[in-house]
Amino acid sequence: LGTMHNINLQRVDRVTMSESLEARTPFLDRDLIDFAQSIPAELKMRRTDPDAPDTTGPTTEKWILRKACEDLLPAALVWRKKAQFDEGSGTVDALSSALASLIDGPVTRQSEGALYERILRDAYVNPDRVLEAAGTWEADRVFAD
Repeated sequence: LGTMHNINLQRVDRVTMSESLEARTPFLDRDLIDFAQSIPAELKMRRTDPDAPDTTGPTTEKWILRKACEDLLPAALVWRKKAQFDEGSGTVDALSSALASLIDGPVTRQSEGALYERILRDAYVNPDRVLEAAGTWEADRVFAD
């Protein structure tokens, strides 16, 4: 939850609020999280090819959630493969293009983070309080400072 808050939820909040929208995250309710953690793993990740042996074949993530929503939503939505939040929306390419004009060299997680830090330091008298609360990206992991 801490990693999600430090990176993904803050980004979602900023993007939606910039468009006068407010995103809701109902699956982050603590009681729902406790309930979801009590569900057996085999109901969350299920082998979807009935002819494949138990240890091989394609699987469906969030299977029990998909089954619960099967009669409420279109099948194409319920059974589509998982995708990262920003994939398919064009935001990754748009952000990379915008950053390329602001960053000397290749756009990486590290150079993006350094740019944001520089912007914060230039914009605020005492940016350390904000920077202390921000996560950092290192080797495919997010760490809270």
